[in-house]
Order: sequence, then structure tokens, then C-alpha cells
Amino acid sequence: ANGTQSPSPSLECTVRSRKLVSAVPMSASQSQEMVTHSSGARYPKSIEPLTENEHALLDTYELIKHYEKEAQRLKAEEAKRRLEEANERYQAKVRERERAEGRQNDDENEAKEPSKRVDEETVARRKKKAEEIARLRKDVSAAQEAKSQQQAEKQAARRKEEDMRRQLLGEPKKDIDSKRKHEEEEDDSNTEDEDPVTQTFNGPSIKKKQRIDDSWDQKPKPSLISNLTGNTTPVHDFSKDLGMSKGSLDGEVLYPGEGDVVPWEPPQKPMNFLDGCLQLELPDFDSSLVSSGSGNNTVAIKFHAPNESSRFSINIAAQNNDNFNDILLHFNPRHFQRGGQLVINDRKETRWGNDLSVPLSQLPLMFGAQSTLIIQINSEGFDLFMQSEGNRVHCARLEHRADLPEGKVSLMLQFPSSDDYGNPENWQVFRVWWGRKPIMAGDISGVAGANTYDSV
Repeated sequence: ANGTQSPSPSLECTVRSRKLVSAVPMSASQSQEMVTHSSGARYPKSIEPLTENEHALLDTYELIKHYEKEAQRLKAEEAKRRLEEANERYQAKVRERERAEGRQNDDENEAKEPSKRVDEETVARRKKKAEEIARLRKDVSAAQEAKSQQQAEKQAARRKEEDMRRQLLGEPKKDIDSKRKHEEEEDDSNTEDEDPVTQTFNGPSIKKKQRIDDSWDQKPKPSLISNLTGNTTPVHDFSKDLGMSKGSLDGEVLYPGEGDVVPWEPPQKPMNFLDGCLQLELPDFDSSLVSSGSGNNTVAIKFHAPNESSRFSINIAAQNNDNFNDILLHFNPRHFQRGGQLVINDRKETRWGNDLSVPLSQLPLMFGAQSTLIIQINSEGFDLFMQSEGNRVHCARLEHRADLPEGKVSLMLQFPSSDDYGNPENWQVFRVWWGRKPIMAGDISGVAGANTYDSV
């Protein structure tokens, strides 16, 4: 009547019954009489009949008790399983220890067979180990034998090359045979106590450094071709037909000077291309006189690059070159790049230009023999020649990519000690000449780099 919702019948009944129970006094027997539910819960009989909510609560209690019993059972089974696994591991360790120590069981009849099995396993294991050691020794012996054979072949090739070099220098065959015999005796004395197996297992052995014959500096020897013609030329000097001796009136020898170590060669581990490099000043250069040949315009370099050398380079720059970040001419033979290439280039503000590459197979020998390079500057560019006993080859031309310095100035000639990445260069410079010579370039129609410069 007041607009409020009436309570549910079950709740009303429960409330009413509880009020009646509390209003009516209970006897002593009624107050102590309890009812036990199937779930194990106990409650006074006086509160019956139970409501639906109370029945649901008792059922939930029964379900919880069931889950608790199931959880206890699973815990017991898991504990039992763990105990069995631990016992199995323990028994396995006991058996393993007994097999390792060779213990016998208490029963003598059962002890004989396990002991025999252990002995057989030990024998098999030792036999397998012995076979592995024998196979390893055989492999080591084969590898050492192959290495010795390879070293012998290399040594024979080096001796043959050395004999050819000495023959080309005009050395008598008697002296060649005597030096070879002496070197073979030294090699035998250094290797007679070596043990191949010990060397293999003890790591790399100390190798004898190759002895370089530098007797040319004290006793110049003639080349084979000059010896045949009766006109001897020392290996560290220019050919006489070039007219580039110390007493020449049209130039001067810049290297070696007084106190210079001959030959110059780059250090083995330079920090950069400037570390240990050779720099020479080319004085009295006048760009207005280079075309007529009346001024200093020619550089000649006597050098030797061994067969194992991968590269060497030469730079010509103005005096203000910012540590050779600006280079007028870069001459760079590369022995093993794409079958051998001569790379010619320039450099402006640390950036290299478009290189000119010429295959070394089309040029005179630059590696493995003493060679003479001639660089002549004219109004069009740098002409590069290789000279060998009167035979001159025009190898290439690098046309000017930057203006030559005006007036009478000095240019700088540099022999770097490494490339831009710090890789050391390997060659020797014997002599450098600077002066004036008539224009050597003739027909340039077939010369690499002539009339091909692209300013872009």
C-alpha cells in the first residue's frame, strides 16, 4: 500500500521462524539436540526446516570439503611419486658408483658377470682411445709432410728466382753456386733438430727471416743486357742514355743525398700514409716554360717492387697541398686488383677524382724487376713513361684537372708509406732525378688518357 516491495516468502518465513524460536523458551533437551549434515556440518535441530539459502550454503560447504580431500589425495600421490623418483636416482648413482669402483655384490654368483662386463667396457674404451690417438698421429704426420713439401717447393722457387736475378745482374755462375750452397747449409743447420709432431702441438715455430742481399749498395753489378753490350749500368742508377747522372747540366739528383739511407722503403707498420713517407721538393718549376722544355719539367725515379708487393704509389702536389689532400698526380700500380691495374688520379679537398685505369699486362714490367719511371709535365698534362735500356714506352697521360701554380715555384714529390686505409706499401726507391728534358711525347693517339678527360 506504501509502494514498497514486500519481502520474499522464503525470507519472510525464515525471519518469522527465527523470531518464534527466540520468543519461545527451549527446554534443555531441545537446546542440546544437534543435527549432522552429510557434509559434516552440525546445526541445532530447532532451526529446521532450513531455507533454500541455508541448504545451498550446506551444499557449498560439502563441495569445499570434497575438494580439500581431493587436494590432500593429490598431494599424497605427488609426494609418493617424488620419493620414488628420488629413490630411483639414488639407486642409479649407487649402481654407477659400484660400476666405477669395481665393487662386487654380496652374492658371488651374481658378481662375476657384472665384473666381466665392466672389464670388457674398459678394454673397449681403451682400444677406441688408442685408435683415435693413432689416427690423430697419422693425420698430423700427413699434414706435416704436406707442409714440408710445400715449404720445399717455395724454397726452391725462391732460390730459382734469386739465381735468375743474379744472372740478370751479371754475377758469375761460380759465385751463384757458392752462395746457394752456403744458404742450403744454413737452412739444414736450422732445421736438423726439428720434430714435426712437437712443432704441431706446441704452436707456430719461429721462422728464419729471409736474408736480403743488399750488396748492390757496396758493389754495383751490371745487368745482363748491359753486360752483353759491354755497357754496364748499376742497378741503383739510371741508364747512361738518359743523361741523368749527378754531373748532368740539365738537372740534379734529389735522392739519395748526403746521409740518406739507400734504398728508401716504407716502414712495415705505418700509422698513416704520412708516417715514414719520403717527401722531396721539386724546385724551380715554372708552368710557363714546361711546353718548350726550357724549364724543369721531368722527374725520373729508379725503383724496385718485389713480386709479392701488392701496390705502391707516387704523388705530385703543389706546396700548399693541405697534407696532400690536394694532389695534382697520383700514380698507383696495383698488382693483384682485377688482374693488375695502373690507377692514375687526382685529389681535391680529400676527394679523389675519376680514376684512369690501365691493365698492367699492356705495360712494361713494374713488379719483380728494377724499373725506371719518367714523369714529364707539359701544358696539357702529366705524361708517364717506363724506360728500360733505351726502350721507352709511353704508358699513359693524365690531363690537367687543376691549374698548375703560376710563376717560379716548387712542387712536392711524395712516396706514401701506406694507402688511405693504413695498408703498408712494399717497394724500394733507389734514385730520384729532377730537371729539364725535351718533350718526349710523340703521337698520343693510342696513349691511355689522352684527350679523354671529363671535367664532370
